Amino acid sequence: MISFLFYSSIKMNKRDPQKFAIYDKIRNNNNIKKNTGIRWNKQELLQLKKEIDNKLSYEEIALIHNRTEEAIRIQVIKKIIKPIITKENKHEIAEKYNIVLSGIEYYINYDKKII
Repeated sequence: MISFLFYSSIKMNKRDPQKFAIYDKIRNNNNIKKNTGIRWNKQELLQLKKEIDNKLSYEEIALIHNRTEEAIRIQVIKKIIKPIITKENKHEIAEKYNIVLSGIEYYINYDKKII
């Protein structure tokens, strides 16, 4: 449990982006995100691509999009990795995007079962 003093000190210092991000995360009640269950639009996907290219962490991107880190990873797999992955480059791709190869293979194969 976060102490009242810690919470208040963060709340008072909204000018510091890092501390405000922590405050915002606490205020939004931990794991429940505002955009949970809402489809990704084209603009949000383009922004995600730019953030990945700029090497932002999944945690930072999740805060920006108000989604879970897992939701970010799934979109990276479906929209960025899936079109470019091959048997020859799969280990390199997994390392580049910091996603476990078994996770990539799971979501790519899961999509094939749906189609």
